[in-house]
Amino acid sequence: MKYLKPVFICLILLSASGQSLFGQSKVGTAGMRFLNIYNSARANGMGGCWANITDEQSAMMNPGAAGIFYLNKQIAVSLPNSIKFYPDIIDDFRLKSFLAGLRVPAEIHCSNNKFIGALTYFQQTLNTSVILRTDYGYPIGDTSQEFSYFRASDVVRGITASIGFGSRCFKLGIGISGKYVKEKLDMEIADGHAYDLGLLAEISLSQLAARESSVNDAAKIQDDLTFSFAFVHANEGQDMGFGSEKNPLPTSTTLGFSLIYSLARHQHQLLSLRPAFQMRHLESLWTRRLGLETGLSGVIFLRAGKIEDIDDLSWGFGLSIMEALRRLNILHRNPNPDSSFLNDIKNELDISFDFARSDDYKSSNTNYWQINLSF
Repeated sequence: MKYLKPVFICLILLSASGQSLFGQSKVGTAGMRFLNIYNSARANGMGGCWANITDEQSAMMNPGAAGIFYLNKQIAVSLPNSIKFYPDIIDDFRLKSFLAGLRVPAEIHCSNNKFIGALTYFQQTLNTSVILRTDYGYPIGDTSQEFSYFRASDVVRGITASIGFGSRCFKLGIGISGKYVKEKLDMEIADGHAYDLGLLAEISLSQLAARESSVNDAAKIQDDLTFSFAFVHANEGQDMGFGSEKNPLPTSTTLGFSLIYSLARHQHQLLSLRPAFQMRHLESLWTRRLGLETGLSGVIFLRAGKIEDIDDLSWGFGLSIMEALRRLNILHRNPNPDSSFLNDIKNELDISFDFARSDDYKSSNTNYWQINLSF
C-alpha cells in the first residue's frame, strides 16, 4: 500500500477536476470523486449547469429531469463517445459514457393532464494507463529508485427510474438512480453502491397568466416564458476504499434555477433563450456557476458559461440534424394521424450533435462532444 496511497491521492486530484467541479474541497475528505464528473457536452458548454437540462443524458445528472424529458419522447440513446480528459496533463486519460432509455409503454391521460414512467440505463468510465508509480521510501533526489506505470480506472453503472406529470402550465419530474461504483488501481479494487434523488419542476408563466400570444395573433406568433427549479441529492451511500482505508462518498446537494423563453411561429421555434444558475453544496462549501443557451430556429444552439474561481469561460454549440433537414425541406412532416411508422420517424426523430470546450482545470481545457438520438 505504500505505493498506492500517494498515487490514489494523485488520481483523486486529477479526477476531481480541482475547483471547477467541486469547489475548493479538501483533498482526502471524500473518495470516488469521479462521481461528480458528467460527460455532457451541452452541460459543460453552459459552465456545468446541468441540473435543469432535459435531454437524452438527463437521467445520469438529474433523475427527475428524465421524467419531464420522456413526456414527449419514447426512446432515447446517447451514443458512446471517448473524450480525452485533461489533455495537457495526461496523454491517455479517457472519459467515456453511454445512455439508453425508454418510456414505459403505459401512460395515463386525465383531462389535459399526462402521467408517464421511464427507465434509463447509463454507464460512465474514466481510465488511464499512464499513472506513474514510484517508491516513496527512497530519499528525495535518489535516482536509483525504479519507476513503473500501471492502469487505473473508474466505472459507474446505473438504472434511473423516473415519473413525469405534465399539464398545460406545469410539468413535474421525480426520479431515483441506483448506481454500482468501482474504482481499480492496478490489482486493487474498491466498489460499492450509491443512489441519487432528483426533482425538476417547470411552470409556464405565460400559460399561467392565460396569455395565448403577446406578439401577433394574426400571424400566429406565440411566445412562452417558463421558470424551472431543480433539486438533486447525489452519491448517497456507504463509505468505500481500498482495504481498511475507507472514505465517504462525495455526497452533494444541488439547486438549479432557470428561465426558458421561446418564440415560435406556426408551431415552429424561431428563438429560445435559457439562462441558468446553479449552486452545489459539497463538503461544507457552496460553489456557483452560470450558463446561457441560445437557440436559433430550433436548429443551432450557442452556449456559454462561467464557473466560480475559474477565469476562462466555457463555451459550446449544438446542432439538431433532423430539424435542419426539415427546415431545408429535405424532410417533410406528415400531419396525417394515420401515417406509417416511417412517417412517424420523419416527424419525430431527432439526432443532435453537441460540442463544448471547458476549462475544467486551471492548466487544461477539455473538448467534449456527443451525439444523441431520440424519438
